[in-house]
Amino acid sequence: MFKVFAGFLGARTLSLGPPPVRPESDEPLIISGERKIIARREPFGPNYFWLNVTRMTQFPKYGRRTLRAATTAESILIADQDFPGRARRQILDVTELQLGLGLMGRTAVFINPPKNAKGEYITDEAELNALLRRQGVESVGGVQLVPNNTLEGALDFGAINYNAFPHGSNLSAIQFVSCGLASLLEHTTAERAEHLRSIARTDNYPGGIYVHGFHPYNFKAGEPPLCTLTLFSGDLDKEVLGLVAAPWCDSKDGYAYGVYDAA
Repeated sequence: MFKVFAGFLGARTLSLGPPPVRPESDEPLIISGERKIIARREPFGPNYFWLNVTRMTQFPKYGRRTLRAATTAESILIADQDFPGRARRQILDVTELQLGLGLMGRTAVFINPPKNAKGEYITDEAELNALLRRQGVESVGGVQLVPNNTLEGALDFGAINYNAFPHGSNLSAIQFVSCGLASLLEHTTAERAEHLRSIARTDNYPGGIYVHGFHPYNFKAGEPPLCTLTLFSGDLDKEVLGLVAAPWCDSKDGYAYGVYDAA
């Protein structure tokens, strides 16, 4: 059984059922190249993001490796492996892919917020800004990208001002993958977010890109001010790729990828 925080889903207790069992055919997805990760090939879901994450923690180990939720960059990298045949057909055209977490601050979006010494996500905007200052991270075009392996508890962490990226519909693929938000989601300093470019290309989504929900939210007392960042296309006639930030409790039918931590 899993107790949901007060304010989420009316503080109900949800049953997750028995712990998952690894199927015999459950071979991991090993991705090499500039970024090397070992992931579970099949996503978890459909469910609320953090119930999917809870299932990951219950999943049998791969050798000595345990599963954790993929960051936005890792989720995008996994989805880009045979995107038309797997991620799009099985997830985006049917429901939504939960890329990871973002925190909607007063003036900026924080992507993949780090955890504190207790293993809890840091949700205080002032504390997150202080971490960025202590790291000496410069703002380039409104984007602050924290290099990995430089901040304990952080992976693919960064921030972007709301006015530094386009919002709304009818964005072209080039507009989208060249903007700071795409770079931050993919955690890259390249001119374009290449894996998102592969996913969002015009022959996949001739209707363009739709970006919505990236603005400050008025969260209820007791709710962590976090949003699930999702990709989807089924609700947009499969012609448009949607990227939406929604309060954690609103992303209830999505799938999330798990990544095996180093042994």
